[in-house]
Amino acid sequence: EAFLGGVLDDARSTFTIAERAYDRGGVTLIDLLDAARTSRMIQQNYIEALFNYQRNVIQLESAVGTDITS
Repeated sequence: EAFLGGVLDDARSTFTIAERAYDRGGVTLIDLLDAARTSRMIQQNYIEALFNYQRNVIQLESAVGTDITS
C-alpha cells in the first residue's frame, strides 16, 4: 500500500509540475490535459485495486470461514 501511495503522490506531483509549466508557457494545453487525464487514471486504478483487494479478502474469508486479516 505504501508503494501505491507513492505512485499516487508521484502522479499528483507530475500534474502539479505540468500545471506550473503551462502557467509559464512551457507546455501546451494538450500536454496539461494529458497530464490531468493520466493522473486521474492512476487514481482510478488505485481505487479499483483497493476495491478488488477488499472484495477478494471477503471472498477468501467466506471460503475459509474465518477472519484472515487479524
